[in-house]
Amino acid sequence: MGFWRLNMDNNILWLIHKSFHFHFFLGYALHGFTDSLRYYREAVLLLTACVISMVSVIYFLIKKSVHFWL
Repeated sequence: MGFWRLNMDNNILWLIHKSFHFHFFLGYALHGFTDSLRYYREAVLLLTACVISMVSVIYFLIKKSVHFWL
């Protein structure tokens, strides 16, 4: 049962990852190339937020799976 739960969590992570990609490219298409410097700053902030959230979710999953197996 724990393995199925971990698979469901991985599928949710995949959906979150794909939605971040969609919003990233949608924002890129809407901003255009004119204010590329401002967009670059926003993209760096967005990617930093994505990395922090993904690392925290992965840490939570690892902690939960280790707790399950112990």
